[in-house]
Amino acid sequence: MKENKLFRLLRSLSAEEWKTFEKFTASPYFNMGRNYLPLFKLLKTFAKKDNLRGIPGNEIIYSKLYPGKPFNKSVISTMLSGFTKLTESFLVQTDYDTFGEGKEIALLRQFEKRNFDDLLLKEVALKMKKNEDKPFDLYKLEFFKAIQDFLVRTSYKSIYDKKIESPVIRRADYSFFIFYLNMLNEERDLRVMKSMLNKNNPGRLSALMVKNISSDYVLSYIEENYPSLSGTLGLLIRCYVSRDYYEIRELFIQNHHQLEATMARNISYVIEGLLFDLLAEGKREYLRERFLFIKFCIENDLMIDSRSGKIPAQPVDNAIYYALWNKDYEWLDFFINKYKKALPDDIKNELTRYANLCVLYGKKMYKEALKEIKLMGNASFAVKWRVRSIELQILFEIKDFESIDFAIENFQKFIKNEKVSEHFEKMLKANINAYKAFIKAYQDNNPAEYSYIGKKLRNEIPSQFGDWILEKTDEKI
Repeated sequence: MKENKLFRLLRSLSAEEWKTFEKFTASPYFNMGRNYLPLFKLLKTFAKKDNLRGIPGNEIIYSKLYPGKPFNKSVISTMLSGFTKLTESFLVQTDYDTFGEGKEIALLRQFEKRNFDDLLLKEVALKMKKNEDKPFDLYKLEFFKAIQDFLVRTSYKSIYDKKIESPVIRRADYSFFIFYLNMLNEERDLRVMKSMLNKNNPGRLSALMVKNISSDYVLSYIEENYPSLSGTLGLLIRCYVSRDYYEIRELFIQNHHQLEATMARNISYVIEGLLFDLLAEGKREYLRERFLFIKFCIENDLMIDSRSGKIPAQPVDNAIYYALWNKDYEWLDFFINKYKKALPDDIKNELTRYANLCVLYGKKMYKEALKEIKLMGNASFAVKWRVRSIELQILFEIKDFESIDFAIENFQKFIKNEKVSEHFEKMLKANINAYKAFIKAYQDNNPAEYSYIGKKLRNEIPSQFGDWILEKTDEKI
C-alpha cells in the first residue's frame, strides 16, 4: 500500500467533484480515446477518506482490472501514468470552471486573435457589467486589468491621455493596485517572520517601497476614481496599513459579503493579527473585542472553508480559548455543539475534548475536567500549553498541592522542549514564574507577596492564565 501522487490527488476530491470527474473521465475529448472508467471506479473505492491504507500495489490493481491475465508491468504503468495526467487535467479544468474569469478572458483573446474587434468590444461591455456584482478578490482585479489590456489594444488611445476614463490609465491603476496589495502582504509576512519566528527582516525591496508609498493618497485616489472599490479594495489596504481596529471592523462588517469567501477569511486573519498585536502591547481592552470578532466571523460562517465545509484548526482553537478567557462558557457550549461536524476530521476529538474541559472548568466541575485532560490525545502546541495551564489552575482550585509541583515541572519541560517565538516564550515564563510565586505565597501565608506578583505580571503580555493569576492575587490582597 502506498500514498503516491495519484492517491493524494484523488483523496482531495469532494463528493461533488467525484461526480463531475466521472463524466470527465468518460468524455472522449479528455480521455484521448482510452477507457479509464474501470480504473476510475476501482481507484474511487480505495480513495475514500476513511481508507487509511492507500492505493494497493500495481499487481493488485492489474489483477482486478484483468482477472486471470498474467501481470504486465508496462500496461499498468502506462495506464496509471495516463490516469494521473487525466486527474491533473481535471483539476486544471475545475479551476478553469470555478474561476470564470479565465474562460471569459480566453474568449476575448480568441476574438482579438481573429480580429473580431466589434465582437470583442460588445463582449467586454457585457462582461464588465456581469462582473461588477461578483465577490471581490485579486482575481477580479486581475480580470479588470486584463479587460483594460484588450481595450487599449483594440481602441488605442494616447498614453498621454490624462482622463481617468482612458483604458491606458485604468490599466496602469489596476496593475498598481495588484502590485501594492502584494507588497503590503509581503511586508506583513516579513514583520510576522521577525516577531513570531525570531528571524530578522531581510529588508526586501518590496517592504522598503511600501514605506515610501502614501497609503492615505492611494485610498483617497480609490475613493475619488473607483468608488465601487472603496469598500473592498479600500478595506484590504486599510487592514494592512491601519492600526485603528474599530474603523477596520466596521468596514469589514459592512463589506465582507462583497468579498470572495477565501479572501474574507484571510482578511479576518489579518484583523485578528492586529488584535493580537494590540493585546501583546498590554492593551487589555481589546480582549473582549477579539472574542466578539471571532464570534462574528464564526456565526456568519466566514471561517468555514467553502470547499471542505470545515473550519480550520486555528480559528477553532482561538474560539475556544477566547471564550474561556472571556468566561463565556454558554457560547462555548453552543459553538462546540453547533459546529462539531465542521471541525477538522483529524483533530476533531481533541478540539471537542478541549472545548468540553473548558466548559466543565467554567462550571467548576474540576474533577470531570481533569479526566478530560488525561484523555487528550495529539494536539497542536497552542492547545497543549493552554490545556496544561488550565490543569495548573484546577489543581489550585481543588488544593492538590502534591500534584502542583509535578505539573509545574512538566510545564517547564514542555516549554523548554518547544521552539517558540521570543515574545511567546517570554509570556509563558512570566506566567509560570508568577504561578510558582503565587503558590509559594499562598502556602507560606505571605499576603505581602501578592501585591508584588500582581504588579509584575500586569506588565507582561496578557494571557488567560496570567489573568487568572491576577484575579487570585487581587482576591488575596
